[in-house]
Amino acid sequence: MSATTSHAAGSPANLPDLNFAVNSAIDPYHAAARIESQGYSDAAAKRLGWNTVFELASAMWELREPQQTAQQSRGTSDLLVNALWRTIVLVAGVLISLACLSPGASPAQVFVTGATGWVCSQAVSAGIWRAIVRGHHASAALAVWTAPALLAIVAIVSLAIGQTAPIWWALWAVSASVLVILRLRPLLVIAAAAGAALTTVAATLVSPEAGRIVGVAVAIAATIAAAVVLNQEFGSHTLATARRLVTPDMVAAAVLGAMQALGQVGVLAVLLLMTGEQAFAAIAVAGLVAGAISDPLLELKRSAVHRIATTVVSATAARRATAIAGALGTCAIVVIAAGVAVLSRAFFAPEEALWHVVAATCVVATVTSGTGVLLRAGSAAGATAFALGAALLCAAVGLMPLTGVEITVLATVASLAALTLAFTLALSARMMSRPAAW
Repeated sequence: MSATTSHAAGSPANLPDLNFAVNSAIDPYHAAARIESQGYSDAAAKRLGWNTVFELASAMWELREPQQTAQQSRGTSDLLVNALWRTIVLVAGVLISLACLSPGASPAQVFVTGATGWVCSQAVSAGIWRAIVRGHHASAALAVWTAPALLAIVAIVSLAIGQTAPIWWALWAVSASVLVILRLRPLLVIAAAAGAALTTVAATLVSPEAGRIVGVAVAIAATIAAAVVLNQEFGSHTLATARRLVTPDMVAAAVLGAMQALGQVGVLAVLLLMTGEQAFAAIAVAGLVAGAISDPLLELKRSAVHRIATTVVSATAARRATAIAGALGTCAIVVIAAGVAVLSRAFFAPEEALWHVVAATCVVATVTSGTGVLLRAGSAAGATAFALGAALLCAAVGLMPLTGVEITVLATVASLAALTLAFTLALSARMMSRPAAW
């Protein structure tokens, strides 16, 4: 990027949002991404006297105020470690929720339990992240304003399916979201892993009822810990300030988070109806692995994309290389999930056609990966639209009139896998080639 010396009347020196974006960046490419995220396009850069956003960022980078960038930049290893920590907490929560189920719970009850917890977690997490991004840590404590309404809905669902597990799973999901976002520490990871281990041991070596008791105790302990953290974040504020601190964009973020989760749940629901209980158990296990590995792999992909963008001289070449990296990262998630599907099918549904289970798993893995890519590229609305669109696509293709039950299932799953994979790869390539992802 070469800087131009011309300065228009609307010099960026008079635009505080641009100055903040550049001063808090770690390199010129990062500055370009931050400027673009503020809504400045090449056309806006031309009005300020530069040909492109890259030239504007380069010029401002040379004039930036000295900053302590060492604290602003986080290495790839730190990001990967945090992603692995989140994965451990996620898997621990799944084990705890399974132990809270009553003996003999049907696959439908297991599905509803997992779905309610996932929706609650995504809604609360989205609200907290929005508050933190805006720099209002006090209002992050109020981002759980959605929790009472969500838990009320979960209580109704629990009565409908005759299981109390959704309530405990929702409590754990909300509490774990708060703790992971606001207090992601090794102690939290150790506590979550220990709680899952105790719950599993009690359920398998003592009795299912003992496992339920331990699981409920762990969920309650997590809720208390989250309440303490939220109280610390809120500080000296009073509830009288809640109306001012809960901003409309926080509310919108929580709604989008819940809708995004509903879209992903919708995809799983269609596959459950199409494949049957045994095949779906194998798909669910592989899908869980896909969800667990997607966080670390997407962090690695984002790091690789940033490294490419900061080492390639030409912006055109950087866009091309980062697009390829985005598609390859998604492929890695799908391939690993497909490998797990082969193993889980042999254990849960050996009578099912292998490619049938693998294709359905690819649908789940690509939706998970595509949503993650959009979120990391800064498009929460896009992630929501993608998840809901994938659910509608699954429902539409699943209802296609074909002759014969077996032909319908196989053709539907194959169509879903091909369409979803192709679209997600294109999406990953496009989103990762945007400067905002650099």
